[in-house]
Amino acid sequence: MEVDADFLVRRVVHPSGRYVFRVHFVRPESRFREEVVRELTERGALVEWSSAGMFAVDARDAGHAQQIADYLAQQEHLGRLAYETGRTQ
Repeated sequence: MEVDADFLVRRVVHPSGRYVFRVHFVRPESRFREEVVRELTERGALVEWSSAGMFAVDARDAGHAQQIADYLAQQEHLGRLAYETGRTQ
């Protein structure tokens, strides 16, 4: 990343090829939290919690990101969570 004097990101110098997702449980006490995190880590994803109901998921490349997105879409369809990708073009 290239940053300015105020440490604001100005541009990506070398893209990492990694993908990130934001995952949100509508009810932070959701009984599905541990199951979802376990499934994601078993699939090789990295998980970082932001709050009781929100965390980020890191995928190593496009193929891995598609596997993670497929799983998250399935969980969203079941009403367990909401998610979005953080990758932009």
